[in-house]
Amino acid sequence: RWFFSKYQLPTDMLDNCSAPLLRLPPSDVGEDLDWYTYANGHEHMDFSKHSMEEGDKKRKMNAYALCTSLDRVNEVARYMRDTYCSNDKANYDESYVFIDSEEFETFIRNPAKAAKPARDQG
Repeated sequence: RWFFSKYQLPTDMLDNCSAPLLRLPPSDVGEDLDWYTYANGHEHMDFSKHSMEEGDKKRKMNAYALCTSLDRVNEVARYMRDTYCSNDKANYDESYVFIDSEEFETFIRNPAKAAKPARDQG
């Protein structure tokens, strides 16, 4: 799932020339995803009390915050690599994701199916 967590950034991302950059979401990320399912796929926020207009606004705000955060971290990492790494060792591949790669690829192929909230076992 697309999300950002400063606590899950690799600790060596900025000073390791060979570490990959963060994978960026597609430009339509705000339109296709269920923004109310947490990254763990089990918790789900209930925004049904909000109007459609409020929901659209929140979805756009979430997409903007996500894309901006990921892009800015990559911008700093690129600057560090440009400044401190040799050209043959600098990795500019945008491939790092915060969750298991296989689970992420499954999600990318079918976001609607992967974003279903888990049933309350209560």
